[in-house]
Amino acid sequence: MRRKVLLLLVIVICNMSYSQERDECDLLSTTSVATSALKFNLREITAKNYNSNKISIAEKFSLISNSDSIENVLKSKYPKLFKKKNNKFVFETFDGKNITVHNNLVQDKTYMTYTFKALYKNYVIIFQNYYEGSSSILIDTKTNAVYLLPDKPYFITDTLVYSYGHYNGGTDLTILDIGKNKALYFTFDNIWFESTYYLSTDLKFKVKCMASEETKYLEVFKY
Repeated sequence: MRRKVLLLLVIVICNMSYSQERDECDLLSTTSVATSALKFNLREITAKNYNSNKISIAEKFSLISNSDSIENVLKSKYPKLFKKKNNKFVFETFDGKNITVHNNLVQDKTYMTYTFKALYKNYVIIFQNYYEGSSSILIDTKTNAVYLLPDKPYFITDTLVYSYGHYNGGTDLTILDIGKNKALYFTFDNIWFESTYYLSTDLKFKVKCMASEETKYLEVFKY
């Protein structure tokens, strides 16, 4: 009798452990979405689905090395947009948030550097590095609209952009429809994005669950 009870306990514990591991890698349950009018949905896909359609993304912009020179040109050409005061730029994003951009080389949590990293059509791309993490700023010189992104932008079209970036607990994903001036924000807790590509407006990602180290595949698609 005692052996049967012990066996049942072992089975229950194993099932609980399996269930916990499975839940820790549930892509949809670890996701939160900020309210937005953009219509995108997400679903888990198979490795075969991901790999059978996989393509390399051609970078639509080239990185520049002469950041200071580009900054001076932009300040001269767009003085109202690139206005520097006390060695700082302050940009207001399209949704009303203020971003302060400057170099602070103190080795603590206030550390920050920026570089004017790329030009693409009417867009300026600024990269920021922090004490923990990074981000990028996308500036439309035609409309003066400013967008904060988790990391480098991927241009699906000239007005549809996405970007993902890592933080200590997972990954942030942002999708921008610049033509409509709307954005969609996803946060994936305990999920690490490893690679991406897109087919039309279908975005595909290879991800890893940080708890179980299991590899999975995700599709974010427009509907």
